[in-house]
Amino acid sequence: MKFPEVNRSNRTIKSSINWTIYFLLVLTFISPYLILGKNFNFSIRLNTYNLILALLTSIVQSLAVVISCAVVSLIGFKALYNFDLKKRAVIKNLLMAPILLPSIFSILIAMSVFNPFPFGLTGIVVIFFLVHFGYFFVALHETIEAKLGQQYLIKEIYNISTVTFADRILIPQIRTDLFNISVIIFISCFSSLSIPLIASGGRSTNFELFIYETIFIQNDWSSAIVLSLIQAAVLLCLGLFSNLIKTSTIATPINEFGLKSPLSFVFVGLYLIVYFGVFIFKMIPALFSVKWMSLDYGQFFLALSNSLQVFLVLGTLFSFLTFGIGYLFYQRKSIGIFKLFLTPSSVIVGLAFYLYFSVGSQMIDMIKMCLALFVVSSFGLFFNFLAPQLEQLRKQMLVAKVFAIHFGEFFRKILWPQIKQRYLLCLSILLLLSLTDFAVIKAVGSQTETLGTFIFSYLSSYRLEWSYVFCFFTLVFWLVFLKLSEIIVEEKR
Repeated sequence: MKFPEVNRSNRTIKSSINWTIYFLLVLTFISPYLILGKNFNFSIRLNTYNLILALLTSIVQSLAVVISCAVVSLIGFKALYNFDLKKRAVIKNLLMAPILLPSIFSILIAMSVFNPFPFGLTGIVVIFFLVHFGYFFVALHETIEAKLGQQYLIKEIYNISTVTFADRILIPQIRTDLFNISVIIFISCFSSLSIPLIASGGRSTNFELFIYETIFIQNDWSSAIVLSLIQAAVLLCLGLFSNLIKTSTIATPINEFGLKSPLSFVFVGLYLIVYFGVFIFKMIPALFSVKWMSLDYGQFFLALSNSLQVFLVLGTLFSFLTFGIGYLFYQRKSIGIFKLFLTPSSVIVGLAFYLYFSVGSQMIDMIKMCLALFVVSSFGLFFNFLAPQLEQLRKQMLVAKVFAIHFGEFFRKILWPQIKQRYLLCLSILLLLSLTDFAVIKAVGSQTETLGTFIFSYLSSYRLEWSYVFCFFTLVFWLVFLKLSEIIVEEKR
């Protein structure tokens, strides 16, 4: 009789731990909405025309980006078949880089390509396209590769026209995946503040920027809360709708006969040349042309120090998140609920913590910045980089549970060695975010200057050469961190 009692006791303890982790994580990520709800009142002074215009502008911007990415990707999806598998992997990594790099890089590149820069709707769409096209192309390419199987060979044998093949075979098989990729891009554009904050030029106020101006220009808290809740509802509905649509994969090796098309690489090649070529050819002259004596080194190093402090806190919080969700996964508990928090609005999160924490010391500023950046970025990083790795370890977890291996031992000896490379990559992205973010920090009303807000002050005054120099330093920090991470991984093997 004693063994069942022990088992029940263990189950009770494990259940308590599970629910505690659930509670803390959900509370952290719904806290902005709870704060907004607590501060809600009915003294609203909204201009209906401006509200509708801002909403329509955001929808038009997001749709324009999605449609342009989809059209170019569908036209040029054959591009990677001109190369062997190793070169394809390199090109895919380059294409994915813009969505991983901070938006300030894409803003800087776009402003260098277009002189004068088309501030307003066009400028925002251009920068959004630079950020998201690579991700869209790679995701669509992998979907087509997984689902097309041998069917492209049939097109070549029976001489089916490209239009007929796309209309009757290709699009019907990939439309659900195409829709899900489009929703991800749409939500990302709809909830972005950093790009509209710089590229709008006061000519095109989208919904995110409309909320920001309602807070910091009009000081209309009640209206801003209503707008934030409307935006939260839109994002939640889009996320739920996307999750309801199930996709299936046909794991059939693709026959590459007829898929090699040098012409299709023109679009991808031009994109890579513009993005990386412009950055390199603008950055190198900038390093030699700026007047180094004119830089306020005291302010620069203070901003850098503040950013590194933010990174240390962010890294600690992300480590707890990884351990907590890893424990839930080990106990075979559902973690799907957390996918609802993948792309929270910077303005919603910033406004909530601005309301909750009074304007005060640098410590209060640091808490606001770290919490806001953690809520905005952490789940996206976890589900994009660590969750797929956990899925591959399901069988190992099951064996560990059969032999009653304690989670701490399993994490240390089995799980950690296999996820640490991805984990360190996530930390490196958090480092970039800490060094370059300005939108979230401005949304929480922080008065503490970080390197991101320091760079923003130069970029917003169109001092592009100095902006390139500061972005170069952030890349150096990032590359050094990646190299140290690589050394750590190699030494532990």
